[in-house]
Amino acid sequence: MFICEKCGHLYEEDEIPTHVEHHPYGDGTAEEVVADYECCGQPLEEAVQCDRCGEWFPITSDDLFGNAHTVCKNCYDEMYSTEKIVKIAKKQNLKSTVKINELLAYIYAPDEIERILFAELERDFRVVPELCKPEREAIHEYANDDVNNTVDELIDLEKEKNKQ
Repeated sequence: MFICEKCGHLYEEDEIPTHVEHHPYGDGTAEEVVADYECCGQPLEEAVQCDRCGEWFPITSDDLFGNAHTVCKNCYDEMYSTEKIVKIAKKQNLKSTVKINELLAYIYAPDEIERILFAELERDFRVVPELCKPEREAIHEYANDDVNNTVDELIDLEKEKNKQ
C-alpha cells in the first residue's frame, strides 16, 4: 500500500498511475510502462496501517511505534499511563542490578525488595499524586527509551483486559 502524504490518498500497488515511455531499441523503439509514484507533486510513500485504529501512515512517519504491533502516536497516547508502565515493569525480569544497603540485601530477597519498592511507588501515586511528578516523568522516559517494546507490551495488556 502507498500513501500521498499531502492528500492522504491510498494506492494499492496495481492502482498506481503509469505512463508509457518509448526508448530506442535497434532500428525501432521499445515501450516501457513506468509507474508514477507521485501524487499532488510529491513522491508516494509506502504505508502501514495502525493495528489499533486502522489509519494508514507512511512507514517513515515519526508517528508510528511498535515491533510486533504498529500503532500511531494517537493510539499510543491513548494507551499510555504511568500505572500501565509500572504494571509492565513488574512483569519483566530483573535486567539490571542495583547496589543496596548490605543489611537490607541480607534480610530481603531481590524479589521482596522489588515488591516493597513497587508497593511504595504505587502508594505514593495514590496518596500524593501531585508530588510524584519527577517519578512520573522518569517512568515516561523509561517507557520512551524502548517505545517499540512498550507499545507491544501495552497492546498485550489491552488484549488481556479484553479477555476478562
